[in-house]
Amino acid sequence: MSRARVVDAGLALGAGAIVATAALSAEEPGSRSSDLAGWLLALVVVGLLLVRRRHPVGVLAGLALVTVAYNMAGFAGIGFVWPMLLGLYTAAAAGHLAVAVGTGAAMTALDTGWLLVAERHPVLPVVAMSVPDVVVSGLAVALGDAVRSRRGWAAETRERLRRVEEETGRQARQAITEHRLRIAREIHDITAHTLAVVAVQINVAADALPDEPEEARRTLEVAADVSRQAIDELRTAVRVLRDDPGDPGGLVTAPPPGLPELDALVDGARATGLRVTLHRTGTPGPVSPTVALTAYRIVQEALTNVVKHASASRAEVRVGHDQGALRIEVTDDGRGPSGSGGGGHGLVGLAERAAGVGGTLTAGPGETGGFQVRARLPLGEAVR
Repeated sequence: MSRARVVDAGLALGAGAIVATAALSAEEPGSRSSDLAGWLLALVVVGLLLVRRRHPVGVLAGLALVTVAYNMAGFAGIGFVWPMLLGLYTAAAAGHLAVAVGTGAAMTALDTGWLLVAERHPVLPVVAMSVPDVVVSGLAVALGDAVRSRRGWAAETRERLRRVEEETGRQARQAITEHRLRIAREIHDITAHTLAVVAVQINVAADALPDEPEEARRTLEVAADVSRQAIDELRTAVRVLRDDPGDPGGLVTAPPPGLPELDALVDGARATGLRVTLHRTGTPGPVSPTVALTAYRIVQEALTNVVKHASASRAEVRVGHDQGALRIEVTDDGRGPSGSGGGGHGLVGLAERAAGVGGTLTAGPGETGGFQVRARLPLGEAVR
Protein backbone atom coordinates (compact mmCIF):
# COMPACT_ATOMS: atom_id res chain seq x y z
CA MET A 1 0.00 0.00 0.00
CA SER A 2 1.34 3.40 -0.95
CA ARG A 3 2.14 6.09 1.58
CA ALA A 4 -0.65 8.34 0.22
CA ARG A 5 -3.26 5.62 0.74
CA VAL A 6 -2.06 4.99 4.27
CA VAL A 7 -2.32 8.71 5.02
CA ASP A 8 -5.80 8.91 3.48
CA ALA A 9 -6.98 5.91 5.47
CA GLY A 10 -5.62 7.34 8.70
CA LEU A 11 -7.23 10.75 8.11
CA ALA A 12 -10.54 9.18 7.10
CA LEU A 13 -10.67 6.94 10.18
CA GLY A 14 -9.65 9.83 12.43
CA ALA A 15 -12.35 12.10 10.99
CA GLY A 16 -14.94 9.31 11.27
CA ALA A 17 -14.05 8.71 14.90
CA ILE A 18 -14.41 12.43 15.68
CA VAL A 19 -17.78 12.60 13.89
CA ALA A 20 -19.04 9.52 15.71
CA THR A 21 -17.86 10.84 19.07
CA ALA A 22 -19.47 14.24 18.45
CA ALA A 23 -22.75 12.72 17.25
CA LEU A 24 -23.00 10.24 20.13
CA SER A 25 -22.12 12.80 22.80
CA ALA A 26 -24.31 15.63 21.51
CA GLU A 27 -27.38 16.39 23.62
CA GLU A 28 -30.26 18.73 22.85
CA PRO A 29 -33.65 18.82 24.51
CA GLY A 30 -36.30 17.22 22.28
CA SER A 31 -33.83 15.81 19.73
CA ARG A 32 -34.04 12.29 18.36
CA SER A 33 -31.69 9.51 19.47
CA SER A 34 -28.55 9.76 17.38
CA ASP A 35 -26.74 6.49 18.20
CA LEU A 36 -27.40 4.62 14.95
CA ALA A 37 -27.48 7.80 12.86
CA GLY A 38 -24.16 8.92 14.35
CA TRP A 39 -22.46 5.66 13.37
CA LEU A 40 -23.98 5.78 9.89
CA LEU A 41 -22.82 9.39 9.46
CA ALA A 42 -19.30 8.43 10.58
CA LEU A 43 -19.20 5.51 8.11
CA VAL A 44 -20.34 7.74 5.23
CA VAL A 45 -17.73 10.35 6.12
CA VAL A 46 -15.00 7.67 6.21
CA GLY A 47 -16.09 6.26 2.84
CA LEU A 48 -16.13 9.67 1.19
CA LEU A 49 -12.75 10.72 2.55
CA LEU A 50 -11.10 7.54 1.30
CA VAL A 51 -11.64 8.74 -2.29
CA ARG A 52 -11.06 12.45 -1.69
CA ARG A 53 -7.92 12.63 -3.89
CA ARG A 54 -9.67 11.17 -6.93
CA HIS A 55 -12.95 13.07 -6.59
CA PRO A 56 -12.33 16.21 -4.51
CA VAL A 57 -15.40 18.13 -5.66
CA GLY A 58 -17.70 15.10 -5.45
CA VAL A 59 -16.47 14.28 -1.95
CA LEU A 60 -17.01 17.90 -0.86
CA ALA A 61 -20.56 17.83 -2.21
CA GLY A 62 -21.25 14.49 -0.50
CA LEU A 63 -19.97 15.76 2.84
CA ALA A 64 -22.15 18.84 2.52
CA LEU A 65 -25.26 16.79 1.75
CA VAL A 66 -24.87 14.27 4.60
CA THR A 67 -23.97 17.04 7.08
CA VAL A 68 -27.02 19.12 6.16
CA ALA A 69 -29.27 16.03 6.14
CA TYR A 70 -28.07 14.92 9.57
CA ASN A 71 -28.51 18.33 11.18
CA MET A 72 -31.97 18.84 9.67
CA ALA A 73 -33.23 15.36 10.57
CA GLY A 74 -33.90 16.30 14.18
CA PHE A 75 -30.80 14.73 15.72
CA ALA A 76 -28.66 16.63 18.20
CA GLY A 77 -26.73 19.16 16.12
CA ILE A 78 -23.05 18.67 15.42
CA GLY A 79 -22.56 21.84 13.34
CA PHE A 80 -22.51 22.40 9.59
CA VAL A 81 -18.87 23.41 9.08
CA TRP A 82 -16.32 21.32 10.91
CA PRO A 83 -17.29 17.92 9.35
CA MET A 84 -16.47 19.66 6.04
CA LEU A 85 -12.94 20.79 6.92
CA LEU A 86 -11.00 17.96 5.29
CA GLY A 87 -13.19 18.18 2.19
CA LEU A 88 -12.63 21.95 1.95
CA TYR A 89 -8.87 21.47 2.26
CA THR A 90 -8.82 18.74 -0.40
CA ALA A 91 -10.88 20.73 -2.91
CA ALA A 92 -8.62 23.78 -2.51
CA ALA A 93 -5.47 21.66 -2.75
CA ALA A 94 -6.80 20.12 -5.98
CA GLY A 95 -7.15 23.57 -7.55
CA HIS A 96 -10.90 24.08 -6.98
CA LEU A 97 -10.48 27.19 -4.85
CA ALA A 98 -13.72 28.87 -5.91
CA VAL A 99 -15.73 25.72 -5.14
CA ALA A 100 -14.10 25.38 -1.72
CA VAL A 101 -14.65 29.04 -0.82
CA GLY A 102 -18.26 28.98 -2.03
CA THR A 103 -19.07 25.75 -0.21
CA GLY A 104 -17.45 26.92 3.02
CA ALA A 105 -19.34 30.25 2.89
CA ALA A 106 -22.63 28.50 2.09
CA MET A 107 -22.26 26.03 4.95
CA THR A 108 -21.36 28.81 7.38
CA ALA A 109 -24.37 30.85 6.28
CA LEU A 110 -26.63 27.80 6.52
CA ASP A 111 -25.35 27.01 9.99
CA THR A 112 -25.95 30.57 11.14
CA GLY A 113 -29.39 30.73 9.54
CA TRP A 114 -30.41 27.39 11.01
CA LEU A 115 -29.52 28.51 14.51
CA LEU A 116 -31.33 31.84 14.11
CA VAL A 117 -34.44 30.68 12.26
CA ALA A 118 -35.03 27.03 13.03
CA GLU A 119 -33.76 26.91 16.59
CA ARG A 120 -34.41 30.60 17.40
CA HIS A 121 -31.18 31.25 19.24
CA PRO A 122 -30.26 34.85 20.17
CA VAL A 123 -28.26 36.76 17.59
CA LEU A 124 -25.15 37.54 19.61
CA PRO A 125 -24.49 33.96 20.78
CA VAL A 126 -25.03 32.74 17.20
CA VAL A 127 -22.59 35.29 15.82
CA ALA A 128 -20.09 34.33 18.51
CA MET A 129 -20.41 30.67 17.49
CA SER A 130 -20.13 31.50 13.75
CA VAL A 131 -16.84 33.39 14.01
CA PRO A 132 -14.78 30.28 14.86
CA ASP A 133 -16.50 28.40 12.02
CA VAL A 134 -15.55 31.12 9.56
CA VAL A 135 -11.96 31.21 10.81
CA VAL A 136 -11.48 27.45 10.81
CA SER A 137 -13.05 26.90 7.37
CA GLY A 138 -11.00 29.80 6.00
CA LEU A 139 -7.81 28.27 7.40
CA ALA A 140 -8.66 24.89 5.84
CA VAL A 141 -9.19 26.50 2.43
CA ALA A 142 -6.06 28.66 2.76
CA LEU A 143 -3.94 25.65 3.76
CA GLY A 144 -5.21 23.65 0.80
CA ASP A 145 -4.46 26.49 -1.60
CA ALA A 146 -0.96 26.88 -0.13
CA VAL A 147 -0.31 23.18 -0.64
CA ARG A 148 -1.53 23.49 -4.24
CA SER A 149 0.85 26.39 -4.84
CA ARG A 150 3.74 24.48 -3.32
CA ARG A 151 2.98 21.43 -5.46
CA GLY A 152 2.82 23.62 -8.55
CA TRP A 153 6.13 25.23 -7.67
CA ALA A 154 7.69 21.82 -7.04
CA ALA A 155 6.37 20.50 -10.38
CA GLU A 156 7.68 23.58 -12.17
CA THR A 157 11.05 23.16 -10.49
CA ARG A 158 11.20 19.49 -11.52
CA GLU A 159 10.31 20.41 -15.08
CA ARG A 160 12.94 23.14 -15.11
CA LEU A 161 15.54 20.71 -13.77
CA ARG A 162 14.50 18.17 -16.39
CA ARG A 163 14.97 20.74 -19.15
CA VAL A 164 18.33 21.76 -17.69
CA GLU A 165 19.39 18.11 -17.56
CA GLU A 166 18.31 17.59 -21.16
CA GLU A 167 20.15 20.72 -22.27
CA THR A 168 23.25 19.66 -20.32
CA GLY A 169 23.13 16.26 -21.97
CA ARG A 170 22.70 17.85 -25.40
CA GLN A 171 25.64 20.16 -24.81
CA ALA A 172 27.75 17.26 -23.57
CA ARG A 173 26.91 15.24 -26.70
CA GLN A 174 27.70 18.25 -28.86
CA ALA A 175 31.00 18.79 -27.05
CA ILE A 176 31.92 15.13 -27.60
CA THR A 177 31.08 15.42 -31.31
CA GLU A 178 33.13 18.59 -31.68
CA HIS A 179 35.99 16.97 -29.77
CA ARG A 180 35.96 14.01 -32.15
CA LEU A 181 35.94 16.35 -35.13
CA ARG A 182 38.94 18.21 -33.74
CA ILE A 183 40.78 14.93 -33.26
CA ALA A 184 39.91 13.82 -36.80
CA ARG A 185 41.05 17.12 -38.30
CA GLU A 186 44.28 17.18 -36.30
CA ILE A 187 45.22 13.62 -37.19
CA HIS A 188 44.31 14.14 -40.84
CA ASP A 189 46.32 17.34 -41.15
CA ILE A 190 49.40 15.81 -39.58
CA THR A 191 49.39 12.35 -41.15
CA ALA A 192 48.25 13.36 -44.65
CA HIS A 193 51.09 15.82 -45.10
CA THR A 194 53.67 13.49 -43.58
CA LEU A 195 52.64 10.47 -45.63
CA ALA A 196 52.60 12.50 -48.82
CA VAL A 197 56.12 13.84 -48.26
CA VAL A 198 57.49 10.50 -47.05
CA ALA A 199 55.95 8.66 -50.02
CA VAL A 200 57.59 11.05 -52.48
CA GLN A 201 60.95 10.79 -50.69
CA ILE A 202 60.85 7.00 -50.65
CA ASN A 203 60.06 6.89 -54.37
CA VAL A 204 62.93 9.26 -55.08
CA ALA A 205 65.26 7.17 -52.91
CA ALA A 206 64.18 3.97 -54.66
CA ASP A 207 64.95 5.48 -58.07
CA ALA A 208 68.32 6.88 -56.95
CA LEU A 209 69.52 3.86 -54.96
CA PRO A 210 71.11 1.85 -57.81
CA ASP A 211 73.17 4.70 -59.30
CA GLU A 212 73.27 7.41 -56.56
CA PRO A 213 73.22 5.73 -53.16
CA GLU A 214 74.37 8.91 -51.41
CA GLU A 215 71.42 10.84 -52.85
CA ALA A 216 69.10 8.01 -51.80
CA ARG A 217 70.54 8.19 -48.27
CA ARG A 218 69.96 11.95 -48.04
CA THR A 219 66.41 11.52 -49.34
CA LEU A 220 65.64 8.86 -46.72
CA GLU A 221 67.09 11.11 -44.02
CA VAL A 222 64.64 13.82 -45.09
CA ALA A 223 61.80 11.30 -44.86
CA ALA A 224 62.99 10.26 -41.39
CA ASP A 225 63.13 13.89 -40.24
CA VAL A 226 59.62 14.53 -41.51
CA SER A 227 58.39 11.39 -39.73
CA ARG A 228 59.97 12.44 -36.43
CA GLN A 229 58.43 15.90 -36.73
CA ALA A 230 55.03 14.31 -37.36
CA ILE A 231 55.42 12.10 -34.28
CA ASP A 232 56.17 15.16 -32.15
CA GLU A 233 53.13 16.95 -33.57
CA LEU A 234 50.89 13.94 -32.91
CA ARG A 235 52.11 13.79 -29.30
CA THR A 236 51.40 17.49 -28.91
CA ALA A 237 47.96 17.12 -30.50
CA VAL A 238 47.01 14.25 -28.20
CA ARG A 239 48.23 16.17 -25.16
CA VAL A 240 46.25 19.28 -26.11
CA LEU A 241 43.11 17.36 -26.99
CA ARG A 242 43.23 15.50 -23.68
CA ASP A 243 43.86 18.80 -21.88
CA ASP A 244 46.47 17.07 -19.76
CA PRO A 245 48.56 19.64 -17.86
CA GLY A 246 51.14 17.00 -16.99
CA ASP A 247 52.92 14.43 -19.07
CA PRO A 248 52.44 11.07 -17.30
CA GLY A 249 54.35 9.20 -19.96
CA GLY A 250 57.43 11.31 -19.47
CA LEU A 251 57.40 12.36 -23.14
CA VAL A 252 58.71 15.78 -24.00
CA THR A 253 56.33 17.35 -26.53
CA ALA A 254 56.97 20.35 -28.69
CA PRO A 255 54.61 23.32 -28.65
CA PRO A 256 51.94 23.36 -31.38
CA PRO A 257 53.34 24.57 -34.72
CA GLY A 258 52.54 28.10 -35.84
CA LEU A 259 53.75 30.84 -38.16
CA PRO A 260 57.49 30.45 -37.38
CA GLU A 261 57.32 26.79 -38.44
CA LEU A 262 56.07 27.64 -41.93
CA ASP A 263 59.65 27.85 -43.19
CA ALA A 264 60.32 24.25 -42.16
CA LEU A 265 57.01 23.21 -43.69
CA VAL A 266 57.92 24.82 -47.00
CA ASP A 267 61.38 23.21 -46.87
CA GLY A 268 59.71 19.83 -46.50
CA ALA A 269 57.60 20.45 -49.57
CA ARG A 270 60.70 21.57 -51.49
CA ALA A 271 62.37 18.29 -50.57
CA THR A 272 59.81 16.51 -52.76
CA GLY A 273 61.04 18.42 -55.80
CA LEU A 274 58.31 21.06 -55.73
CA ARG A 275 59.55 24.64 -56.17
CA VAL A 276 57.88 26.54 -53.33
CA THR A 277 58.29 30.20 -52.44
CA LEU A 278 57.14 31.76 -49.17
CA HIS A 279 56.24 35.46 -49.05
CA ARG A 280 55.49 37.33 -45.83
CA THR A 281 53.89 40.79 -46.02
CA GLY A 282 52.68 43.38 -43.57
CA THR A 283 53.84 44.12 -40.06
CA PRO A 284 53.68 41.01 -37.87
CA GLY A 285 51.57 41.44 -34.76
CA PRO A 286 50.50 39.23 -31.87
CA VAL A 287 48.61 36.16 -33.07
CA SER A 288 46.77 33.79 -30.73
CA PRO A 289 48.15 30.22 -30.65
CA THR A 290 44.89 28.83 -32.02
CA VAL A 291 44.91 31.15 -35.02
CA ALA A 292 48.60 30.46 -35.63
CA LEU A 293 47.98 26.70 -35.57
CA THR A 294 45.03 27.12 -37.92
CA ALA A 295 47.17 29.10 -40.38
CA TYR A 296 49.87 26.43 -40.23
CA ARG A 297 47.35 23.64 -40.90
CA ILE A 298 45.87 25.52 -43.88
CA VAL A 299 49.27 25.89 -45.51
CA GLN A 300 50.13 22.29 -44.64
CA GLU A 301 46.96 20.85 -46.17
CA ALA A 302 47.21 23.05 -49.26
CA LEU A 303 50.81 21.97 -49.92
CA THR A 304 49.90 18.34 -49.26
CA ASN A 305 47.20 18.52 -51.93
CA VAL A 306 49.68 20.13 -54.34
CA VAL A 307 52.20 17.34 -53.80
CA LYS A 308 49.65 14.51 -53.96
CA HIS A 309 47.11 15.59 -56.55
CA ALA A 310 48.03 18.67 -58.57
CA SER A 311 51.01 17.43 -60.64
CA ALA A 312 52.40 20.93 -60.14
CA SER A 313 56.00 22.07 -60.48
CA ARG A 314 55.66 25.34 -58.60
CA ALA A 315 53.68 26.70 -55.63
CA GLU A 316 53.53 30.03 -53.83
CA VAL A 317 52.63 30.63 -50.19
CA ARG A 318 51.71 34.15 -49.09
CA VAL A 319 51.16 35.12 -45.46
CA GLY A 320 50.14 38.70 -44.75
CA HIS A 321 49.09 40.77 -41.74
CA ASP A 322 46.36 43.14 -42.89
CA GLN A 323 43.86 45.22 -40.87
CA GLY A 324 43.60 43.00 -37.82
CA ALA A 325 43.52 39.79 -39.82
CA LEU A 326 45.92 37.15 -41.06
CA ARG A 327 45.59 36.41 -44.78
CA ILE A 328 46.79 33.09 -46.20
CA GLU A 329 47.07 32.30 -49.89
CA VAL A 330 48.50 29.14 -51.48
CA THR A 331 48.57 28.84 -55.28
CA ASP A 332 50.07 26.30 -57.69
CA ASP A 333 50.47 25.77 -61.43
CA GLY A 334 49.03 22.29 -61.47
CA ARG A 335 45.99 20.78 -63.13
CA GLY A 336 43.48 22.71 -61.06
CA PRO A 337 40.40 21.39 -59.27
CA SER A 338 39.83 18.46 -61.61
CA GLY A 339 43.09 16.98 -60.44
CA SER A 340 42.76 17.73 -56.76
CA GLY A 341 39.57 15.97 -55.84
CA GLY A 342 41.36 13.80 -53.34
CA GLY A 343 41.77 16.74 -50.99
CA GLY A 344 38.06 17.37 -50.60
CA HIS A 345 37.74 16.10 -47.05
CA GLY A 346 40.86 18.02 -46.01
CA LEU A 347 39.52 21.25 -47.49
CA VAL A 348 36.22 20.78 -45.67
CA GLY A 349 38.15 20.32 -42.44
CA LEU A 350 40.16 23.46 -43.12
CA ALA A 351 36.99 25.46 -43.74
CA GLU A 352 35.69 24.21 -40.39
CA ARG A 353 38.97 25.18 -38.72
CA ALA A 354 38.82 28.69 -40.20
CA ALA A 355 35.18 29.10 -39.14
CA GLY A 356 36.12 27.90 -35.64
CA VAL A 357 38.35 30.96 -35.12
CA GLY A 358 35.91 33.34 -36.80
CA GLY A 359 37.60 33.27 -40.21
CA THR A 360 36.74 32.24 -43.76
CA LEU A 361 38.33 29.97 -46.34
CA THR A 362 37.75 29.60 -50.08
CA ALA A 363 39.30 27.18 -52.55
CA GLY A 364 38.98 26.98 -56.31
CA PRO A 365 40.65 27.50 -59.69
CA GLY A 366 43.44 30.04 -59.80
CA GLU A 367 43.22 33.19 -61.88
CA THR A 368 45.90 31.94 -64.30
CA GLY A 369 45.24 28.22 -63.94
CA GLY A 370 46.13 25.76 -61.26
CA PHE A 371 44.45 25.89 -57.86
CA GLN A 372 44.38 28.39 -55.03
CA VAL A 373 43.38 28.35 -51.37
CA ARG A 374 42.62 31.65 -49.62
CA ALA A 375 41.86 32.21 -45.96
CA ARG A 376 41.25 35.22 -43.76
CA LEU A 377 41.69 34.67 -40.01
CA PRO A 378 41.16 37.27 -37.26
CA LEU A 379 44.24 37.78 -35.14
CA GLY A 380 42.32 36.93 -31.96
CA GLU A 381 40.33 33.78 -31.24
CA ALA A 382 36.60 33.82 -32.00
CA VAL A 383 34.20 33.82 -29.08
CA ARG A 384 32.18 30.61 -29.24
